[in-house]
Amino acid sequence: VIFESLRLNPQAELERICRFIGYQGHPTWHPSLAHENDSSTRVRRFHGYELLVESRLATALRRLLVPKGVRNKIRGAFSVANDIALPQHLERQLQTLFDDDLVSLSDWVGFHFSTRSFDTLQCQR
Repeated sequence: VIFESLRLNPQAELERICRFIGYQGHPTWHPSLAHENDSSTRVRRFHGYELLVESRLATALRRLLVPKGVRNKIRGAFSVANDIALPQHLERQLQTLFDDDLVSLSDWVGFHFSTRSFDTLQCQR
């Protein structure tokens, strides 16, 4: 997925992705949902935010001097919690659906993936 293509021509890119995964339906991009998971809308802004967070110099210094675990905790303190809890029966249905897809992915790349092992695999990278 090329983000720039998705941003500039979302309907065509969505159709390309759907063709790649073998989706037979007619996908529709809903522009009103495009930025629903935009992290910038989930962060509480404060006086000096642009200087301390968004400037290139501050970013470079943070990455150089502050351990990632500390940065993550600080980021978490300024994040607006909006996690949605799924009902357990729906979570099980989704895990089954995703595991079926991950079997295909595992066959393609020659490495076993599942919803239970995915977080562990990410940590090992």
